[in-house]
Amino acid sequence: DPYQNVFCGIKILGSYIEKYEDLSYALMAYNMGEYGARKAWESGVKFTSYSESILELMSEYEQEVKENATSSTNE
Repeated sequence: DPYQNVFCGIKILGSYIEKYEDLSYALMAYNMGEYGARKAWESGVKFTSYSESILELMSEYEQEVKENATSSTNE
């Protein structure tokens, strides 16, 4: 069920955001598993190409939402 899959993914990612209080760390834990992410952090890795690309997409989306909100209030 795709809806249940998305719901579970959001719950898991949300719990990582609460736990690590850092979006890059939360994305790494989600993508690599907590054990894999912890090993990466211990090796000095603070982000991955996955976490960087998701954060970049998020930034682009936030900018688009902001621009749309501004343009709709000016009409």
